[in-house]
Amino acid sequence: MTKTTVTPKRVREIIAAYGADPARWPAAERTAALAILRDDAELSALLQDARRLDAALDSFAPPLPTVNAGDVAGRIMVAARQTPTPRPNETPSIPFWRWFGWPKIAGLAMAGVIGFTIGWTGLDAQLQEWMAPGSTIAAPALDAPDALLDGEVSW
Repeated sequence: MTKTTVTPKRVREIIAAYGADPARWPAAERTAALAILRDDAELSALLQDARRLDAALDSFAPPLPTVNAGDVAGRIMVAARQTPTPRPNETPSIPFWRWFGWPKIAGLAMAGVIGFTIGWTGLDAQLQEWMAPGSTIAAPALDAPDALLDGEVSW
């Protein structure tokens, strides 16, 4: 630790900045400042004035903050109007394009193309004709012998 030189002017600055309690003073200058205070009556008087000032400041109790209830209520109302609160049972709105995505649009388009093709070609009328009773294309009866089984029905 280097030895510091403390002058009476520096002791005045220390008392003005840190108060009368030597525990608050810088540790490097404390011992030298106390030695100068023992020898100088003017600085001792200044230290006594600083002690009275410290005691007066320590006894001072700051006032409690006052709260105006109307002002607080007004601030709450303004804040409540500015930030909407989400409702818990409300479903979030989904944009149309997200709800009705491209796979659904493609399926709808495909159904439209198939329906248009069936209507344009008259395939629906042919199907009705093929499925009519007595037609040659109608499915064979279940009790008829199967050609693969050579006429044997084993069930």
